[in-house]
Amino acid sequence: MLRRFLQNRSGNFAVSTAILSIPIFAMVGLSVDYGRAVLQRQAMQNAADAAVLAAASSGEITIDGLTDIATRFYRTNMAEAGYPSATTLQLTKDANDDLTVSVSDMTPLTLGAMFYPKGLNVGVSAKASRQSGNKLEIALVLDTTYSMSSFGNFGTRMMDLRYAVQNMMYEFRQADPDGVNIRVAMVPFAQYVNIGTNWQGQDWLQYMYWNRMNWVAVPTPMGTSFTVTRNSCRHTSSTCTFEFGSNDGIPETVKTCTPTGALTCSQATTNYTWRGCVGSRPSPYDLTTQGVSDQPYPALANVGCGDPVIPLTNNLRSISAAAWSLTPSGETYVGAGILWGWNVLTPDPPFTEAAPMDGKVNKVMVVMTDGANTRAPDYPAHNSKDQSQSTRNMLALCDSVKRDGITLYTVAFRINDPQAIQALRTCASSDQAAFLSDRSLSLVAILTKIARNVAGARLTM
Repeated sequence: MLRRFLQNRSGNFAVSTAILSIPIFAMVGLSVDYGRAVLQRQAMQNAADAAVLAAASSGEITIDGLTDIATRFYRTNMAEAGYPSATTLQLTKDANDDLTVSVSDMTPLTLGAMFYPKGLNVGVSAKASRQSGNKLEIALVLDTTYSMSSFGNFGTRMMDLRYAVQNMMYEFRQADPDGVNIRVAMVPFAQYVNIGTNWQGQDWLQYMYWNRMNWVAVPTPMGTSFTVTRNSCRHTSSTCTFEFGSNDGIPETVKTCTPTGALTCSQATTNYTWRGCVGSRPSPYDLTTQGVSDQPYPALANVGCGDPVIPLTNNLRSISAAAWSLTPSGETYVGAGILWGWNVLTPDPPFTEAAPMDGKVNKVMVVMTDGANTRAPDYPAHNSKDQSQSTRNMLALCDSVKRDGITLYTVAFRINDPQAIQALRTCASSDQAAFLSDRSLSLVAILTKIARNVAGARLTM
């Protein structure tokens, strides 16, 4: 009977399946537990990073005070990530005044609870340098195009940017209360950059005007205005239509007029004024800050552009005030902003306020834009709509800036175009230096984080 029982194969499949299902279900359960632990550890690391940066940037000097600040930041960030924690961090300070936080927490398990009933202990640590006394020059290259008038968290996107710059300047003042180590420049950009009008007689400028067919160079005038007398032809009438179009990617009605009347010509005198707007030099000078004596920058007369550049200054309140008065207008050519951000960080003309490029001063550029390029150079103006060209120029400029020893941060602010986001990510010095802001409040957080990273505190572990 026993031999017949052992030799009987009926029902063995069900028995074997039941036996084998035990390790299979165990493996599935442990995989779920492991995945949960990995997610919680990542949340803990992010919270620890934020906590040590907050403590290092606070100005607090006692261990108890620093620990309290770090713990509060850690618990807040963990709660926002969906992992409420009552854990207190361990904080230490070394001889260089660098801070390290260590924290461990329990991850509850499901099937793994059979082996670890109290859960799995997960630990992380983070270290930050306080960087006291480091010299810093930073150029804020800020999009002030028409699309910045769109809706934002504080009213408009431009208002969001104003608040973000205020917070950033506050962080810099906290890190450098005596105003001796940090200098900031602001480069607003749209279709063009406005470098200001106090450059009369400079050999690196070439005044130019549009004669209805092409751009014409003129001798540098004594002031910012000049007149040209020439044969001028006009049609006696035109027919206009209204069509759906866009302004910097924002849909709106566009008026288009076509000449229809007779063409009449006569001698006429036209007044021209240079308002500070500069165009692009011909290739290869359009992608470099060098060679201004051989190929000057085109000063485009009767062209409108936004607020003027503010060169490097330690008067950070003047940067805050200027940011508060920024006005959105115009199309987008990011390359123009990057080029002049590069210019203000180098000691050679046009701007000469910067320290030498010898590595003794930390040089940083922050490029913030809320959309893809809508304009590109057609030399010397920026009236082309070739987005592929403008993107190529932008990436080439970014590469040159990084090779020049400048750390490049990029902020994609409410951008939905994947290609534009990827281009900005490629532009940045690293993936960690490329930020995506999908809601206006995070723009404040991003610029604050950059400020703390480059001036107040920097993650080192």
